[in-house]
Amino acid sequence: MVSPANRDWFRSPTWDAEIETNFDARLTRARPAGRAQYLRVQATHLLASSDKDTREAGRQLLHRVLSEYPGSFEAKFASEQLGDSLANDGQLAAAEQALRETLRLCAASPIGKSGTSGTPELRLAEVILAGADHRRLDEAAALLAVAEADVRQQAVMRNVVFRFLLASARVAHLRRDPASIDIAREALAVAAETSPSIPRHTGVGRPSASAAQLAELERIVGRD
Repeated sequence: MVSPANRDWFRSPTWDAEIETNFDARLTRARPAGRAQYLRVQATHLLASSDKDTREAGRQLLHRVLSEYPGSFEAKFASEQLGDSLANDGQLAAAEQALRETLRLCAASPIGKSGTSGTPELRLAEVILAGADHRRLDEAAALLAVAEADVRQQAVMRNVVFRFLLASARVAHLRRDPASIDIAREALAVAAETSPSIPRHTGVGRPSASAAQLAELERIVGRD
């Protein structure tokens, strides 16, 4: 019988020298075909940590996926996760680089964006907007135009829809496009939804708008 510790050796929520040594030893013994996945799954658990050093350890594992298994199915998702994590920690330039690499890997892949969130262009547009360089609004708008079809395909994931509408409202508002008001209203409506996106998984796909985001949308609509 396999103990939970042995079964979950690649799902540790923490990281130190001993855990890393044990992980690397087990990784070496694992089937070569599964090693990239084990690295990425372990990284995913570390990226969820509230500790910045633990998150950085997770990002280093993602770098290993990209350097040691660049042609693997996991590489695209690892690159996207890397970009998302860096963006969440405010490292926008590095995040942009990782997300552009994600798009390159998707373009070179015979299965396209399969293996990613499906919306890497949206995340890159968000990163560009976070940089507050208004000279890049056209680039952000172009990325959102590409992402729109993928967002529509994922319409059940209301969190993704909200992110798309928020980014679109921001771009339109900064361009002084009157359409920004209707887009912002739609974003607010999605944020206010209470029905589960997926009835059997009530926490999946729900938008989680921050107070700052809601206030920004209200200002665009003109209620503030």
